[in-house]
Amino acid sequence: MLKLLKSLTLFFLFTILLGCSLIKQFDSSNVDNRVIYKQSQPLPPLKISPELDGKPR
Repeated sequence: MLKLLKSLTLFFLFTILLGCSLIKQFDSSNVDNRVIYKQSQPLPPLKISPELDGKPR
């Protein structure tokens, strides 16, 4: 009985791990952003209004 329980546990663990890797491959939100990152341009510095900069007047 213990051998069967260990076998089933290993089977389900392997199935879950395999399923997670397959879901990651077919997930449409898992996009390779390296090309987009390399093509990005820097943004100009943000302008902070005097009321929000925290400096005393």
